Amino acid sequence: MQSKIFLLWGDIMAGQLKMGLWSMKFAAGSDLNHADNQIRWSDEMRHLLGFTDINDFPDTIDSWVNCLVEEHKQPTLDAVLGALDNPDCFDLYDVEYQLKIKDGSLHWYHAQGNVERDDSGKPVRLVGSIENIDEDRQASGDKEFRNNVNF
Repeated sequence: MQSKIFLLWGDIMAGQLKMGLWSMKFAAGSDLNHADNQIRWSDEMRHLLGFTDINDFPDTIDSWVNCLVEEHKQPTLDAVLGALDNPDCFDLYDVEYQLKIKDGSLHWYHAQGNVERDDSGKPVRLVGSIENIDEDRQASGDKEFRNNVNF
């Protein structure tokens, strides 16, 4: 029960901040596509991408990957995997990329995540946030993909 209350509180706060939250619990190391991984996208994340609920943006890795703009797909996945596969990475990873949202328009997002590891250094969970940064990008005229994995 306490975990459901925490998730509800997180969703409420994320909605106020216009920030989507997500978590991924790994079944087998850093395999993003393992069938037994448990993924949760917050409702605010769905809304940021133009989706309504779990029915049109299911709790699967493909929901997010399919929205990644093609030229940002591999570098973004490489940044995530780089953070997961480096046992010395206990800090967050920080990535900016474009997503094609439900209505077909392209938008810039800033995502940050933290890797939780077991005692052996194996990734157990990845949690993070995503926010729309279109206004910041337009103001700066910055059109480049950015990733910064802190090791």
